[in-house]
Amino acid sequence: MHQQRKEQYTKLIPLLIKIFVLVNNSKEQLDPKSIFNQDDWLDCQLGMSMYASEEVLEAYTDMMDILRQKSEPPGMINRRLGDLILTMRKEVGFKDSN
Repeated sequence: MHQQRKEQYTKLIPLLIKIFVLVNNSKEQLDPKSIFNQDDWLDCQLGMSMYASEEVLEAYTDMMDILRQKSEPPGMINRRLGDLILTMRKEVGFKDSN
């Protein structure tokens, strides 16, 4: 299970980088559908649903919810993205202080 999670998180990283870059360059709220193509989005969602831990799923859901909310400033995604990355690192064996 550990290896499958690691592989899934490795596939997720390029999508997270894309989110980070788009949010930092955007002045308005982003729709997740405008960030990913449909195949990447489905692959990511299914992989996360099958292999991610409860803690990672919660951090991932929080991050995606911020993207959908019109009332949150665009910079809030950076905080949620950081939370998700730290949770994923802990799960694959790294300490959050690294």
